[in-house]
This record gives sequence, structure tokens and C-alpha cells, in this order.
Amino acid sequence: MMIMNKKRYTVLLFIASGLLAALASCDRSHYDLKMASDSGIYLTIRDVKSIYQGQDIKLGKDIDKIYGTVISDAASGNIPRGYLVIQQGPAGIAIALKDSSGKMSFVPGDSVTVNIEGASLIKENGNMMISGPSLSDITKLGKGSPIKPTPVLLEALVNHFDTYNETLIKVAAADIVPTPAAEETYSGSKGLSDGSTGPGQIHLYTFPGSALADSLALSNASYTGIAMYGNAPASTDSLEKQLWLRNYSDISNTSIPLTSDIIITGIMADPRGSDEKVKGNVTNYSTGVTIVHKGGYEYIQLMALKDIDFSKTPYSVVVCTNGAATSKGWAEGGKTTFKFNLTQGSATQGTFFYVGSAAKVIAGYWPDGLSTDISGANWIRAIQVDLGNTSKVAGDGFGNSTTGLLSNSGPADGVAVFKGTEVTGSTVPVDAVFFNSPVGAALNGGNGYLIPASSDLYSAVNKKTGAKQPLFGEGTNTFVIEGGTGGDDSQFMQMGGVLSQNGWIVIRHPTVEVLNRTSPLSAIEDGGGVTFFRK
Repeated sequence: MMIMNKKRYTVLLFIASGLLAALASCDRSHYDLKMASDSGIYLTIRDVKSIYQGQDIKLGKDIDKIYGTVISDAASGNIPRGYLVIQQGPAGIAIALKDSSGKMSFVPGDSVTVNIEGASLIKENGNMMISGPSLSDITKLGKGSPIKPTPVLLEALVNHFDTYNETLIKVAAADIVPTPAAEETYSGSKGLSDGSTGPGQIHLYTFPGSALADSLALSNASYTGIAMYGNAPASTDSLEKQLWLRNYSDISNTSIPLTSDIIITGIMADPRGSDEKVKGNVTNYSTGVTIVHKGGYEYIQLMALKDIDFSKTPYSVVVCTNGAATSKGWAEGGKTTFKFNLTQGSATQGTFFYVGSAAKVIAGYWPDGLSTDISGANWIRAIQVDLGNTSKVAGDGFGNSTTGLLSNSGPADGVAVFKGTEVTGSTVPVDAVFFNSPVGAALNGGNGYLIPASSDLYSAVNKKTGAKQPLFGEGTNTFVIEGGTGGDDSQFMQMGGVLSQNGWIVIRHPTVEVLNRTSPLSAIEDGGGVTFFRK
């Protein structure tokens, strides 16, 4: 319909007059407008879009120009020919030229005015757009400041898509679902997941034939693009909520590949009370509480990154206590290293399981009793590590009876995971974490503890110099967890981090969770600071 009747014309003049008055009394940048020297009336993109009431509208002389910053990139071809998307503050709109054969030379960041007199305000495939201007109706004012993308979780995008529609947004660390096959490209529609909502409700869309279409799809990346509705490939009658990339620089590979199916996610090295107690030992308190010990109280929390049946795919966990490292490293045994074989039980993808001493309580024991029983958690291996005879082997294959499985002071001590149960001085772990500082004798001349070939924490090759550094303490391999050992508190060392089956999204960043006698299992499996697996 044509906006020419007197009533509507008066309303529009009132809107324009009010806007001009506001501009006279306020900072113009607040409205993201630029007033030209001619007599044209510039309304905001938001004002123009608000006129639409469900029917196409023919724009007359009362609304003849809009202003904005280009956010699309026609050069990549990842946008329909003849389309230009501009944004002004929090609102954007697409311009569909009546002749799409002309060369679109505008690039992101260009400030432009668009003569929209005689054009139509329409909604096509769910997107509001101005249809009908010619290329000559668009005037470049200069190179402005590029629009900064709005960071948004997919949950917010799903629930408020119209708010973000036709604007520049950024989705951080999103998985493509299902995981792309080898050699799969970005061409077409790809479901996204960032863990905030159900997977595949927002799609990354790449136009076949565009410059991006032949690029290999990353399983996880951060994406910047324009939020647009588009036809779902399975049905032209339904619309998808899509993200259109502008060019390859809109893809940021933020994921560190996984190199292990098991990772270390937490360590209880110094529980309240004595770390290790021989089974049957008795402690009497003046409170009248008597504790008959079941065994030691130290333990390690781990996470399975795929479904694992340990009877079919065995692993082992080795701990090293402070002292001078030998040529055998993790396999030294005696009072230096202690091994747990994981040969029974199972763990499902993304779940925690436990290895350690026999008591299976969360935070040692206190004058008013044992701390919370967590024997109901998934314990894959628990050993009576203190047999009361320091020369007797208590570990699975090596490791003497000990009252200190996990030491509480420097030099550094560590925990390592190995695939299989045979561990020699040359066996490389699939994951390892060290705690306490300094490195000290954990690196003893040319002797030390092998670290994983590559992980989020360590690397056997210096990524800057290319130099080999296979041992903890060499080159950049100096990461240790600080805290969690000392005092009467039970301090659980949480490893943190976010990952999916495709890689690390946020690498491990340890924190210390202070536990009390009644802390529940959820204190170390839920909430802030725990390692989170995004399915």
C-alpha cells in the first residue's frame, strides 16, 4: 500500500519532527544517525521497520533515506546476489536491489545512505527488507567504524531471534552437530551447539558456490555472522534460524584437539585428618566420637570422554610423590610412584569416575565423624594403600605401602593416566597433571616424568621454538596447581575447563573447593569450577 494519505503522512512528519528535535537536544551518536546537508529526512532503521504491520508497504517521499553501516560482504558470495545488509545501533535491515547484476563494491564498515523513495518495505522468508532500490541509490559516505558483533549464546538466539535478526552477532565455541565427517565442507546448512540449548536449533548456512563453501568444516569454532532466516533444506515451507558468515575471517578455531579418552578433573591430596590410615585403625575424639578407619582418604577424580568398558579397554593411573626423579620416571615404583590398574567397571561419556584409597568419603574425617560417604559414586579402583609394612608392594604392579599417596608439599608431585596397564620408563601418558611447586627434583638432570605428547596443559614440543621438551619441568612444561595441600581444611583441587567430544573449548583452569564434613558429592561434580563436558 502507498503511504500518501494525509493521516499517515502527518504521523510520519510528527515522528520525523520529534526525531529532529531530539537530535537538536541530544548527542546524535546516541541515535546512530547522520544528518545530511540536503533536505532529506533520515529515520532510524528501527523506525522504518516499525512501520511494517504485516503487509508490504510502498515508501513515498515522506520516507526517502536511511543511513547505516554495511555488515555484509558481497565479495565472498555468501549472500544472495544484489543483497546489502546495513546496521544502525541494535537494528539492521537488508536491501534487495531491483537489479542484482551490478557489482556490489561495498565492504563491511562502509557508511552509506540509501535512497528508499519508491521502494517497498517487505518481509521475505522471515526477513524484513527494503526491496527496489538501484545500486545508484546507495551512496558511500566513507569508511566508518565497523560494527562490533554482539556476543550471544545460542539459547538467547533461539528464544529472541527477531531481536538479533539482520544484525552482526558472534557465537563462541560452537560445535557443528552432527560432527562433520572427514573432508566435509561448510557448504549448506550445519546445526550448531554451544551447550546452552538443544543442538541444531540454530544453523550455520553457507551458500553453495560461495568462497566459503569449499572450506573444510571445523568441528568446533567461534563464528561471527549475520542472523538471518532461511529456507530449511528439507522443506521450502519451513524456515531455519541461520547464521550467515561474511568471509573466512569470521571463523575462529578456538578448540584444542583431544588426545585422550580420559582426563584428570580433580585431586584430593590433603583431606582433613590423616591422609592414610590402615584399615581397622581407631581414632577416639574427646567429643565422644570414635572412628574405625576403612583405609586412606586421598583420591583422584577423572572423566571419560567416550564410553569405556575397562574390562575390554584397560587403563592405569600412576601417582608420583616428591623426591628425585629417576631414569624410570613414572615406572620407578617403591616409595616414589604408585600404580592403579583400571580393568573392571565402566564409565559413560562425559561422566566422572574415581580412583584412590579405600575410605571413599569426600573430605576425610572430623572430630564429629566421617565426612560424606561417596561410595555410591563411580569408583573404578580403590586400594588399601597403607598396609602397615613400608617394604610391601601395595600398588598394582608397583608402589610400596604408603601413608602418603599424594604428597602435600614441594617439589612437584603428579598424576598420570596411561592406556593399558604396562608402564615402563618410556611409556608416554595420555594425560597428566602436576601440583605443588617448585618443579625441584621432579626434573633431576636428564631424569623426569614424561608428559603427554600434547594436551591443553603440556606439550612435548615447544610450540614457539620447535625444541623437544618431553619431560615435566622442561621448556614450557611448568604448569602446576597451586593450593589444595596444607592446613586443616579439605581442599579439593578442581581442574575446571569446558570440552566436547571435538576438543577443548576452555582449557583447564584449576580452582580450590574447600569442603566440610557434610559437603555432598555434588560439590565436586556440579557447579562452578568443575570440568564440564558439552554433549
